[in-house]
Amino acid sequence: IFYINEDRTPFHLCNAIGRYDPLAKCFVLLKGSLLSFDVDSSFRYSAGEMQRRIFIQKNCIKKGDGFYLKKDTICSTPSQAATYVLGRFVKGKDEWIDEAGNTFGKVYPMNL
Repeated sequence: IFYINEDRTPFHLCNAIGRYDPLAKCFVLLKGSLLSFDVDSSFRYSAGEMQRRIFIQKNCIKKGDGFYLKKDTICSTPSQAATYVLGRFVKGKDEWIDEAGNTFGKVYPMNL
């Protein structure tokens, strides 16, 4: 199990939980994860933002402080999942952290 928690501004709150499925080679964002309401200015109007909007419309419900995932949802990579959660382009191998403080990249040292 991996986590992303961030509290940069009231519109950039996120608290997401995910797990990697090594057999299916995908990353699963877990139900109830909180995705950031806003996106970074460098992400705005990008193809990534459009993909994120579609993801949110299909899989989330809007509540006061952000978007909550309605069900466990598969993402193709940890980076895609982290980008959807944070609202900016990131490397998932560096953003997802386990309970021991290890990054995803340290736990799964592969090229994702």
